[in-house]
Formats: sequence, structure tokens, C-alpha cells
Amino acid sequence: MSLITGSHEVFTVQGKAAGQGYSAPIHVRDGAWLGASSTVVAGTTVGECSIVAAGALVNRDTPPGAVVGGVPARVLTATAGPAHEIRAATCPKGGTGVGRGGVLMPIPANWSATAGSHRQSLARFAMHEVWFWQRIVTPHMAGLANALATHGCSVHYVAEEAMSAGRADLGWDVPELGSATLHFCSKDGEAARLVSDASQSSVHICQGLRANGYVSEVQQLLAKRDMQQWVVMETVDDRGWRGVLKRLEYSRLFRSKRNVIQGVLASGYTTSDWVIRRGMSSARVYPFAYFLTDMTPPEGDEIRSNGLVRFIFVGQFIKRKRLELLLQALATLEHCSPFELIVVGSGPLEQSLRSMSEATLPGRVRWIGRVQNREIPELVAQADCLVLPSNHDGWGAVVSEALMVGTPVICSDSCGAAEVAKRSGFGQVFARDDLNGLRQSLRAAIDVGPVRFNQRAELAAWARCLNATAGARYLIDIIAGTTGATPPWHRAC
Repeated sequence: MSLITGSHEVFTVQGKAAGQGYSAPIHVRDGAWLGASSTVVAGTTVGECSIVAAGALVNRDTPPGAVVGGVPARVLTATAGPAHEIRAATCPKGGTGVGRGGVLMPIPANWSATAGSHRQSLARFAMHEVWFWQRIVTPHMAGLANALATHGCSVHYVAEEAMSAGRADLGWDVPELGSATLHFCSKDGEAARLVSDASQSSVHICQGLRANGYVSEVQQLLAKRDMQQWVVMETVDDRGWRGVLKRLEYSRLFRSKRNVIQGVLASGYTTSDWVIRRGMSSARVYPFAYFLTDMTPPEGDEIRSNGLVRFIFVGQFIKRKRLELLLQALATLEHCSPFELIVVGSGPLEQSLRSMSEATLPGRVRWIGRVQNREIPELVAQADCLVLPSNHDGWGAVVSEALMVGTPVICSDSCGAAEVAKRSGFGQVFARDDLNGLRQSLRAAIDVGPVRFNQRAELAAWARCLNATAGARYLIDIIAGTTGATPPWHRAC
């Protein structure tokens, strides 16, 4: 936090940007709170019981009882109520608070400047208005929207269409939104109308920064109205010359938009660091995940008498998913203890992959074919280990599903979900395209043997940190500016 009482006149001396120096007082009134890394410049007054968000630049007076944030700071929420009531709620001892960490967002009047718990975050965030701007209704965002609505928020979910044809062909179902309100934005002018319907203090969760369809228009409209927008990003595949171009483009986008983006919800093993390297402040980047509707692990303790270890692969049969790498690794273990591989999915490489498995793993591979998404958790729950060897996956929702039903995971470090696989205590992560690393991970799983019921129950209990309720609580902590908002998969360890 910086209080800068001195500055210079600008362009008053020929040939120089900085002219004669001057100083002016700064007044910070009773009950005010200055967030971490905020800056207040000369000649301004921070009003009684007002709140300055972390990282804000205050260059003009702030009204009493207001929440201000941004560069330069603007009023995010005007806190209603008599001064003595505001003071009692925000600073019981009547002093001036200095915040630590987090980024404040619009919050109700009963906020406590010293609050750090989720319960207090939830109390002050209830009945807030939250908008999700997505291309389609996705399972990981729909569950989050529904959970926020359950917590008392007024939630609006906007999409171009319920489900794209490509996703439907892969077996995706349109998820339920519960109490959240669904809007479709497929006509000209619809985005502008919906943005105008949103309250000035609403929070907007937007899909990505590029190649995001109508969402790009929405982000421009939100910026013009000075409304609060967050960006959800997955791991970016930045390999090769195309990757160089992507890094340059994202650096440009973050430079041009960082004053209008409140923060980035970075889903993926390395996404947070990647975004920070592109120029976004680390104080405004939060690790995020695919948070799914809760799942129930199977009951009973099925231990196969022959000690058979059951691996499962779920995904498209395309080069990026690297199913052929998994087949190659298992072929080197063909003489180990009994194991089988269940393959779920379809795709253009199916014939060549089937031929490969028949030649190198005869009788060891069962091909299930494509199934609906809703059927996948039950199939994964019958296996001892999910394997996702992709050379790139923004997250890999099947990893979350596997952990939530108590099935350990082996995945490459190019899967966004690699961190939760590692932190679960049951999974393993190998280097992308590393045949020997994958082989060692598979051999370790075979040596452990079939997963017992108590192990599955322990893993499923840990993985509740990935359900939509945990995600909603974490998102509330982030948006409400709770000090030290911690990813739930960190707290669960």
C-alpha cells in the first residue's frame, strides 16, 4: 500500500514530461480500508468507511461507504446505510484497515474488513448477480452456476447454443442448470441487450480472450460500461511456431485488457504461471479447475480373484490423445501380472489403433465404443486406473470424474488436470510423450494391484474438493476478496 503525497506538473517545462514538483495532503477518513498494493496519490481523500480494492490507483476522492477498485479507481459498489452502521460493520474499533492479498469486488454492506473465512464471504456475497458468458452449456460451468444459485446468488448463464454438433457427436449431454437462468445469444443485438439488463454491480465470468465468438463482443460492452469481468482460461497449447504466435498474441491481449479484467481464473497445471508470464499481475491470477456435479463412488469391495488390474482410457481416437503411446507402453509390460485395458471412445484412428492392439496386446484390450458422457463415471468406477496420455488437454474432465468416483489417475504433464492427479496422493504424472515414464507409472499401478474399497472411498472423499459446491465456495472467496483464497485441492491435501 502506497500513499504518494508528491508529484510533478506535467509538460509545463519545454522538452520535459515532468515539470515543477509539488506536494499535497492525503486524507484517509475513519473506518476506511486500503487493500494490498493499492496506491493513493496526492490531493485525494479516502472517504469514511470506504474500501479500496487491492491494486487500485486512487486519483480522486472516494465517496463515504463506497467500494472502489481498478486503475484508475472507480466506484464498484455504493454501500448504503448511516455512517455509524457502516463503521460498525467494516471497522469495529473505528480505525483504518489495511488489507492483505486478494482482489476486492462489489460486496454488500455487511462486509467485515477482517473477515477471512468462507462463511463470512458467503454471507456478504449472497444475492449477488453473476453472469456466465460461454459458447455452449458445459458440464464444468453449468455445475458451478447451479451451485452459486444454490448459495443465494442470482445467476444468469448465456450461451450461443445449448450444445454444439461436434460435442453432441462425442456423446456430450446438455447439463442441468438448476436455479440458474439460461439465455441464448444467437441474434444480432442480443449481447448488447443482455449486458444492458445486468446490474452495474454484477460479476461477469467470460470464456477466454480469443477465438471465443460472441463473448469477445460482450467483453467490449462490459468494458464500456465499467462492469466487472473475469476471464476463465485453460492450458494453452504453445508448442511449435504456432505456439510462439500464441504467446505474442496473449501478451498483447493482456497488455491491452489488464485494466478492464478484474482477474483470471486459470484452469490447468501450468496455466497460472503461463498467464503471469504474459503480463498479468500475479495478484489477479487464481488457479482454477473443472468443478463438476458431485458423483457417488461405487459400493462394495470388488477384488478380482486373479489380481487383474484394469486400466481405462476415455477419449477421442486422435493424435493429440496419444492412445498409441499407451498401447506401446503396455506392450512392454505384456509379461507382467495380469492386466487389461478398457478403451472408451471413437475417432478417425480407430482402425489403426485396433490393429496395433491386436498385434501387440492380443486379448488384453476391450473396445467399448462411444458412450454418452453421463455413462462415463460408472465405467471409470469399474477400473483401477484411468490413463490420459494426451500431449495436450486444456483440463481433461475425465480426470476429475475418475478422482470423484475414487479411481486413481495416470496422466501426462500436458494435461491441465495433472496437478489434481498428483495432489490426490493416488495418481502419477509423467512427462509428455515420454514412453519410459508412462511405462514406469503403469508398472507401479500393476504392482499395487486392484484398488480396494477403502482406498477408493478415501480418494473419493478427497476429490470432493473438485465438486461444484467446493468450486462455488472458492469462486465466492475470490470474488469477495477474501484474504488468501486457497484452491480447494490445496486445502484438501
